[in-house]
Amino acid sequence: MVFTYTGLPADDMAGRVVTFYERSLPNAVNDIEHIESQSIANYGIIKIFFQPTVKHQRRAGAGQRHVADRTEADAAGHHARR
Repeated sequence: MVFTYTGLPADDMAGRVVTFYERSLPNAVNDIEHIESQSIANYGIIKIFFQPTVKHQRRAGAGQRHVADRTEADAAGHHARR
């Protein structure tokens, strides 16, 4: 997953967006082996590694609305505090 937010410093990306998703993914997605992430200015990157036995299915749009809702809320909070 890649999150973009122009002007957001790396530490804010990690604290406001990436950490939230790292913690919520195991509750929403089955068969995760481990998660890795990196936050840099303007970008948050999360890599999800699945168990070798996982059956891959792709559902268009699954989870995207939740991501957009949370990102918009984080962005609103970011602007309100400045």
